[in-house]
Amino acid sequence: APWASIHTVALPKEIYAYPADKTVTVGVPLVHHYKPFTVSEVHKAREQIGVNPEGRMVLITGGGLGARRLNDAVASCVPELLDRYKDLTIVQIAGRANEAALRQYYKKELSEDKQKRVIVKGYITNMYVYSGAASVVVTRAGATSIAEFAAQKKPCVVVPNPLLTGGHQLKNALVLAERRAVKVVDEATLRQDNHALMPALVDLLDNPHRAAEFGKKLGEFAEPDSAKRLAVVLLDVAAERPQNT
Repeated sequence: APWASIHTVALPKEIYAYPADKTVTVGVPLVHHYKPFTVSEVHKAREQIGVNPEGRMVLITGGGLGARRLNDAVASCVPELLDRYKDLTIVQIAGRANEAALRQYYKKELSEDKQKRVIVKGYITNMYVYSGAASVVVTRAGATSIAEFAAQKKPCVVVPNPLLTGGHQLKNALVLAERRAVKVVDEATLRQDNHALMPALVDLLDNPHRAAEFGKKLGEFAEPDSAKRLAVVLLDVAAERPQNT
């Protein structure tokens, strides 16, 4: 970092430790599929993944490898959520290492009818379809995930991973929470109470207008022209360098 000409970052540059005069917020370049879905696009996406088009859907994703703590917390809430919301489907991206055990847990704990309203996936390559179809997303606070859900203006419950480099997910979550763009549940809280996700989920599911407001606030962090902005920065830096370097 000390030798960088420019630092390009995902969120407002004030939260980073880089020199302010050498830091530029460009966002995270995303594929064009990440955009707000119309009602008809939501219905189409739900049909594609086998979810009731007219009901509600909660998507849980812990990142490419899944997140055991997050999976456990969600699993403890699923029976109560399914009882409370008869039109709800839960889609859980558990990570390949956790998929079989989680499927077995739900098979043991849920009735056959309720099992039909829980979809467990180990890994997916078309996240935009699942997140576009969701009413609420439960996610970690990585910059790419936040950028994707911001582009779709999705109401999110964020559980930052406190163990990653420099506590960057904690910083990301703090910035978003301060602007009322997401609901945050600390992992330390989950360790003490596996049901700690319930209040945030119930609030968003019970109050669709409030959920939409959270999605709108998160959408303010979206940078739809991120790739172009990054390219311009790269070209500017290249133009300033001597041709023989």
